[in-house]
Amino acid sequence: MLEERNRYLKVAESCIKNSEVKFCEAKAASKGKKGLVYLVSGDGAPSVLRIYRNPLYFAKTLWVLEKAGKYRLSPVIIEKRWIFNLMPPAFGFILEEFLVPCGEVTRDSELSFIERLARFHRETALFNRFLFRYLWRKWIGKTRGSAEFIKKALPHSGALLERALSFLINSEPFPVLSLCHRDVGMGNAGCKNGELHLFDWDRASYFFPFFELSQAEYFFGLSKEALTVYFRVWELEEDCTSLLKPFQIMFLISRLKKQIKRGTTDRAGEILERISQII
Repeated sequence: MLEERNRYLKVAESCIKNSEVKFCEAKAASKGKKGLVYLVSGDGAPSVLRIYRNPLYFAKTLWVLEKAGKYRLSPVIIEKRWIFNLMPPAFGFILEEFLVPCGEVTRDSELSFIERLARFHRETALFNRFLFRYLWRKWIGKTRGSAEFIKKALPHSGALLERALSFLINSEPFPVLSLCHRDVGMGNAGCKNGELHLFDWDRASYFFPFFELSQAEYFFGLSKEALTVYFRVWELEEDCTSLLKPFQIMFLISRLKKQIKRGTTDRAGEILERISQII
């Protein structure tokens, strides 16, 4: 992995050589699922450079960022460009502003973020029952598999998880798909001028917007007021917690499975308690 990063470092240096940021140094930040990420330092504030080895993912990410940028959900793009590099393969790069990691989310930033997220979801909404049902059944299957995995690790959770699965199967979820970030959390969030933004949009795709809202509620500790703002944008009744419940359960089960796989089960009791309260 280190050798690969070093090979792409030369590509990174070449990408930013003629950019608006005067190049000083580029160093590997992380290896993204769809590309390589470098932290770039220059005369001004640091920037983030993302190199894409797959031209389709690069094109998709450009399209997603254009949509998300309209609602100030994504970082400001300094430069984006197609390139053609064979050894190592690279087909595009995005140079974006570096966002300061978020501390505690304030009420104002919470409400502003959730309204912008709701408008983004609403604009990109797709009301196609066939596609929704296909994806819903697929994720019911995934959730069932996750529940079986959890029961092996935490046998005492079996009865609760069976009740949760029964709740999901018998629920009538709100049949809409929207363009979603797909990895909302504090690790992919940053602040600028008091506003909360999301970065690392490589995984974005059409998904359940209320699942993404459940992620935001869990990681950012959204208030009831923030949930009301979200549903108001959709022109739904202010108290729509019943619409959110199936997606909350689906997310919490997937979250607990991830924690167990990582060997961090310190919040398992809290997650199981939340599932119990929802059903």
